[in-house]
Amino acid sequence: GSMFRVVPWRHGQRVIVAARPIVACERVFKIPIRPEHVSAEATMHTIQLDAQRHLLPGPALPGSELLHHSCEPEGDLVFSAAGIVFQARRDIAEGAILSFDYTTTEWALSSPFDCACGTPQCIGRIGGFKFLTVAQQQARAHRVSPFVREMWGAETDRSRMGGGQVQKAEVR
Repeated sequence: GSMFRVVPWRHGQRVIVAARPIVACERVFKIPIRPEHVSAEATMHTIQLDAQRHLLPGPALPGSELLHHSCEPEGDLVFSAAGIVFQARRDIAEGAILSFDYTTTEWALSSPFDCACGTPQCIGRIGGFKFLTVAQQQARAHRVSPFVREMWGAETDRSRMGGGQVQKAEVR
């Protein structure tokens, strides 16, 4: 059976919770990446694959679009060519809301929001990896998606070369 289930939550929303106890590092589910589930448009429910492509998780694996954000989440999204795996970061109790850190997959969110996770590590405004402090970026670096890692590397290289501005020689 499924390792997660969809349940009602506050304000008429729904969330996904662990359907049974899950152990640290366990692969909870995989969201397949198929062309019909990829969009050029980013929304509050898509997962960024690269600069032009965003996965629609709901059609790919119903319920997966309800993964919550937390600054200290239950799991991480692990990317491969075949799909995105939600992997437990630690032991998860049955009934716990499943979450991941949205800043690890989104360079810049299409719908930024104020976090309400309430954890000691809460960073407040969730706008994407691009908007984190250097310390926050470094703390998440080992958990980010391939695209976020690529963007961060490009930005880091630019800043090393003179404050982010590429100097162009004047052509006469």
